[in-house]
Amino acid sequence: MPRRPPSEPRRNARLRFGDPLGIARYVRRILRHRADGEPRASLVDAYAKRGLHWGPELGFNDTFAMIVRRDSGLRTISDLKNVESKFQPGFGYEFSERPDGWKGLLQHYGLQFAKPPKTMELGLTYKALAAGQVDLIAGNSTDGLIESLGLRVLDDDRHYFPDYDAAVVYRNDLDPKCRAALDSLAGILDDATMRRLNYEVDGRKRRVEDVVREFLSAAPHANAGAR
Repeated sequence: MPRRPPSEPRRNARLRFGDPLGIARYVRRILRHRADGEPRASLVDAYAKRGLHWGPELGFNDTFAMIVRRDSGLRTISDLKNVESKFQPGFGYEFSERPDGWKGLLQHYGLQFAKPPKTMELGLTYKALAAGQVDLIAGNSTDGLIESLGLRVLDDDRHYFPDYDAAVVYRNDLDPKCRAALDSLAGILDDATMRRLNYEVDGRKRRVEDVVREFLSAAPHANAGAR
């Protein structure tokens, strides 16, 4: 399951009172926190009333993902119907037990797996899949280990998982040059690019700051906004 950030009220309070200047948020996560379920435009207005600016959205969707080995021949979650009699799933405890995890997925896609999932530490699932100890895991759609271990994200062709679109939130009193630099990041990252950058860190063990600096130096519209 995607990594859980600090709660929305706590992070908003830190941002409003000066620490830090800006943070990355996920659209669906925030909508889930709001009891009235108001749409995105109203969400922007709600943040503005708190002295915060919503956006830009960065372009990638860090949603849940069903992941298999690249040589499985599978492309979509619906394709799992062809292997439900033999595939061994392996998940962290939370995904196995929560109703909007594995159980909900089976019902939504009409799947009937013969083997119950192996429950394991979340950090071990990727290597277990690559080693052939399991055949299917749940993870984040932008995890770098997907690339580094030769795995594949199955297309959620029946739209079971919600989108988690990343966006920047910053204070309205931010320096105009900083605002321009942040605004220039709109749409700069798609899912594949985010996986590649995560691979540089997770797979090649490079420093985050070096990977970010290298990426931004090759992104013309980001450089233009930073000037």
